[in-house]
Amino acid sequence: MTQLIKVPIKVIIITVVLSLIVAIPVQIFEFGRLEHIAESNGYLACPPFTIASSGMTMEAMVINESLCTDAEINRIAMYGYFHELERVDKLLKTRERALGSNREEQGNG
Repeated sequence: MTQLIKVPIKVIIITVVLSLIVAIPVQIFEFGRLEHIAESNGYLACPPFTIASSGMTMEAMVINESLCTDAEINRIAMYGYFHELERVDKLLKTRERALGSNREEQGNG
């Protein structure tokens, strides 16, 4: 039989506290770093209470600021889950194709 290793509760508490002391500032630093990378690539943060506003730890960033207030995108990306991003991408590509075909029709008409 495997014997359990007895670790004093104080050691466990100290380990957890030290881990949090390290993890929280690193998480804040990483969030700022990723935000800087996005902004340097032309992305803008959406205003509060727009896309994925239900998430306390996330911020939606877009290239076209009008997407922040788009009702259909806001409905799809309400919670900011990964599968919602795929649905938003599909919607935007569909819109892009529709705009492209409308331009072709106007050019031929």
